[in-house]
Formats: sequence, C-alpha cells, structure tokens
Amino acid sequence: MLSWRPKSECVANPISHLRLPVVPSEVKIRLPLHHQAAAAFLVGFLLLTAACRPVDTLPAKASREYNEVVRAFYVALAALQVGDDVRADSKLAQVTQLVPAEPAGWANWGLLALRQRNFDPAADRLERARALAPDNDQIHYLLGLLESSRGRSAEAITHLRKAVELNPRNLIATFKLAEEIERQGNQNNDSEYQQLIQKMLDVQPDNLAVLLELGRIAAKRGDADTVRGVVNKLSERGSSWPEEVQQQLKTVQSAATGPDVRQAATRIAFLRNVLVRVLEYRMDLSKIKPPPGEEAVPFTTFLRLESPRFGPAPADNELTFASEPASNFNDGRWDWVGAVSLGTTGAPTIIVASGHDVRLSSGASFAFPGGPPPGPDDILPIDFSYDFKTDLVLAGTNGVRLMRQDRPDAFTDVTDQTKLPAAVTNGSYFGAWAADIEADGDLDVVLGSREGVAPTVLRNNGDTTFLEIHPFNGISGLQGFAWADLDADGDPDASLIDGAGKLHVFSNERQGQFRERSLPANLPPVRAINVADINSDGVMDLLALQSDGILIRLSDRNEGKSGGPLR
Repeated sequence: MLSWRPKSECVANPISHLRLPVVPSEVKIRLPLHHQAAAAFLVGFLLLTAACRPVDTLPAKASREYNEVVRAFYVALAALQVGDDVRADSKLAQVTQLVPAEPAGWANWGLLALRQRNFDPAADRLERARALAPDNDQIHYLLGLLESSRGRSAEAITHLRKAVELNPRNLIATFKLAEEIERQGNQNNDSEYQQLIQKMLDVQPDNLAVLLELGRIAAKRGDADTVRGVVNKLSERGSSWPEEVQQQLKTVQSAATGPDVRQAATRIAFLRNVLVRVLEYRMDLSKIKPPPGEEAVPFTTFLRLESPRFGPAPADNELTFASEPASNFNDGRWDWVGAVSLGTTGAPTIIVASGHDVRLSSGASFAFPGGPPPGPDDILPIDFSYDFKTDLVLAGTNGVRLMRQDRPDAFTDVTDQTKLPAAVTNGSYFGAWAADIEADGDLDVVLGSREGVAPTVLRNNGDTTFLEIHPFNGISGLQGFAWADLDADGDPDASLIDGAGKLHVFSNERQGQFRERSLPANLPPVRAINVADINSDGVMDLLALQSDGILIRLSDRNEGKSGGPLR
C-alpha cells in the first residue's frame, strides 16, 4: 500500500533535482571547520526543500483554479451517476491534479475503480482520501466495501468498525459490519451481530427490516425472550399484510412458542423473503442495505474545499430581442409553436403544428394524430432512443405517435416497433410528459386523458419497446403533470391534475410504487401546476393556479414522514 503525506509531496531522489558545482577529482578544497559546518547545513536545507513541495493549499473561491475544479468535479459526479465511466475517470483525474488536498476527488475516483473491480487503484485513491479526511465515516465505509470485495474480511471489519465509531447513525455501515462479523461463523460473532442490530434499533426503533434481523439472530442463538418480543411486535404490525405473508408469520409465531426456539430462525428467513412484496419492508430495508450496485454512493460536495452555492443568476437587464420572420411557415395556420434543441450543438429548431400537421424549420414534416388544435403539452421533446438526438412524442385525440429522429430533417414513425397494443396507440390523449417512473435510467412517457380514464404511463424498456402501466391508483383523467422531489428524499414525486381539475400528489416510494399524500381540505380545482424553490430552502415547492385565478404554493413540512400533508 502506498504511503502518502497530505502536507507535502516528496520526490524519491532529491539530489537529482539539485545543480551543485562540479569539482574535479584531483582538486581538493579545504575549509575551516566552522565553514564546513555552515556548508553542510546549507546543503541539508537545500536537499529538504528540493525533496518536498507543499500541496496542501486550496484555491480561493473566486480564482480560475476554483472554477476549473468545480466544473470538473460536478461533470465527473454526473458521469458517475449515469454510468459514463470514461468521462468520470478523466474528470476525477483532473480534480485530483488540480486540488490534490481535496478528499472528495480521491474518494470518488476510488469509488469508480471499486465499481470497476480495479482494486489496487481503488485502494491507493481511497487511502489518499482517508489520509486527508481521517474522521470521515463514509470514506472508511468505502474502504470496508473494498476489502470485503477483495475477500479480506478482517481488514473490512477494521474499516467498518471505524466508520461506525465515527458515526453510530450510519446504519448502512453498521449493517455491513454486522454481516461481515456473522460471516466469521462462531458463537461470539453471533453475539456481537445481535448487539449491533440492537444498536440499529435504538436509532430506528420502527425499522421492520432491522426487527426481523434481530429476531433471526436471537433465534439462532437460542435467545427465547428476545425472539418472543420480536414476534409480538411483528404480530401487532402484520394485520394489514397480504394473506400469504400472514401465513408465514403464523409459522414464526408457532416456532417461537415451541420447545426449540432456534427453529424460528429459518421461519423468520422465509417470512423475510415473502415480505419483499410489502412496501413498508422494502422501504425499511433500503435504509440499511442498498440494492446491488448502489452500495457505494459518491460524494456530492467537497470535504475541505468550500462547496459552491447554486442559485439563479442575476437578471440580465441589457438583454434584447429582435423580431425576424419565419418565412418557411407562411403557407398555413398553426396552433402550436415551440423551439426545441434537436441535438447537443447548434441553435434550437422551430416547430409548429396544427390539428393535422407538424413542421420543423429543419425541413422535417409529418402528420399530427389529432383533429382539434394541439394543446401546450401535446408535443413532447424526449430522447427515448438513447442516441443524444431529440425525438418527439405526439399525443392527440386520435392516438399517440413516437417519432424517432434520424437527422434534423428526417424523422421515422416507430410507434409500431414499441409493441404497444392498438388500444393504447389509438387512444385519445391530452398531453404527454417525460418521467423516469421506475428510476431505472430511461425516460418513460406519461399520457394525459379525459375524465373516466386512468392515466397511462408508457414504460420505456430500453430496447425500443414500451409497456403500458397504471401506477397512479384512484385517478380519473389527467390534464396536468409535474415531476420533482417535493420531500427531499432523493427521488422525484408526481403531482397530477385529474380530469375534474382536482390536484393529487403522489410520494415516490421507488421501484415504480407511489403513495398518495394528503392535501389541504377544500382545495379548489386547479388549472395548471409547476415546481420551483420559492422560499430558497433547497426543497422544491409545488405551485398551483386555482380556477379562480389565485396562485398558491404547497410545501413539504416534514420530509414526507408519516404521509404528512403538503401545506
């Protein structure tokens, strides 16, 4: 393992960096003793200063270097989050070169190598991060993951113990430590596992996944009192579980009151397997054990360097516009107009549409599946084919059409390739919105509909096909949609206006599951919705225009806990 000094960077052969006068071997120079001592001190000082150069300085926030490292760090972060490993590697290397004293750059670079199973580079980078931030529990957790992946359980336990010591509320690190300890396979390890699980319950007393683990390990150890206490709590919470889950709970109850309580360990494992279909259990499990591939989460802010504060730019009061005719649209009456960037470069393209036709200033034209004039949300720009070229979804009263961009002046109707049934493609729609409903990395399409029809979502399968799903239960019709994280839990939530103008807000419970939240009583019908951080608290607010013309703001008060209302 490399040793590294965060305060200085020392070269291996400092003498080679000095230019000393060359004295012929036949010439002998004799100096007085006090001069010899002074010369020796001077040479020693030169060797020391040549060997080490300070690298602990951080760039000033207003400097060019600061802007460069911020840009590189956040481009790398975005690349890490979408799986663009080549770009992430390049930009993180740049971050560590620009500011070697910033631990977050080394940690994220090490995380990338860990994901790629390049263990030696991961170890070097994470050790540099640890040397710079020895009291950061997340870095020790990453080192624990690394050693566990290498099969070095003892080293993993050492790092994970340190992570938990630094932050006892880090439940993910605590559970990973417990798993590594139980893997050792002796009675003392089982006892320590139970102690760690109990500490996790002290932090989250109602966590169902932790409660099950406590019951399982207690049964394995023959701790009858703890097992029965756990079973009593499970029985209190299990009345609303599906029938097949309640059947498994009964077998656990029977084993817990039997002559050998150790039999309950296997039954609890079976109960845990069927509880996966219960939303409450999945939510609690995600708090202690992330899904495969998501165990290592990158740092989103600097640890030593001051992180930038993002906010809107000041108004440009000098900005002016000039009116120019769009000469290629003079031969018809158009009811819809928009400007869309069809690629990653170049000026936006003007798009106009009527109830029958769509035309682009790039030269492309095709039919609109309508009759009545298209509404403001009836043409959706979206890259549904993953080629960095903007495609179009057309939602009209005569159906939905998916138009793939081949080049700016040519689009192909690929609706038939989606394998959607005719009842879906030929339905009657009033708008289309993009949202990654299942957080699987591809954009899905939410379709608006008249009252009496459940909102339809076209789930993108990532292979040019789509699947019709209906994730928003109890909604009749859809005429407005907004997609933003309203409860600051890291995933976007869904706000909808149904066919009667009633507002609904659904909390995103992940994996395509949504739970409707309560709203203020007697809220009038609304005509339009949007999102913005109105009060600058870092959490998005929901803006709603009521039918009486009054604009209101709805804000989360308790991060969505206990299904609390928006107010």
